[in-house]
Amino acid sequence: KRLMIAVGNRVYVLSSFPGISAWTEYEPGFSISDMVVSNRRLYVRAADSVYLYGGTNFNTYDTSTVTVRVPYLDAARPSDYKDLQTIGVALEGLWTIQISTDPNNPTGSLVTEAITNVSRVGDEAIQINSRVTHVAVELTNSEATYGVISQFVLGYARSDTAS
Repeated sequence: KRLMIAVGNRVYVLSSFPGISAWTEYEPGFSISDMVVSNRRLYVRAADSVYLYGGTNFNTYDTSTVTVRVPYLDAARPSDYKDLQTIGVALEGLWTIQISTDPNNPTGSLVTEAITNVSRVGDEAIQINSRVTHVAVELTNSEATYGVISQFVLGYARSDTAS
């Protein structure tokens, strides 16, 4: 279930599915004046142009960058160290994963890995092995193809040692 709101040159979408809700922000490059759904297809108007979301073949994508950010997590213990061990993902499309562990340097990256159409969970999860208090993750896709994140899991253990 989705709610779409066009404001100026941005479109805000609230997606709500069992167990997860998230806002997405789109910048289509034009200001939308009208939106309508007809025969389960979304049409938008900008000035004298009408656009069909997904194209006439239901499979048209542009190369806009899709970025999914998971903000800094602390496992409800912000001052305690955790041994970050793995990241498990199930993805479709080409994605770049960046992991940041320093809230004071959010652009610093601990791990950057590009992966395509992969399920890396359980024993196949991406190995991290780092001692952290916080962790943030960013997944990016800029291909003109379908992209899906089906699973995302961080594996960690409480650290037994002090800072």
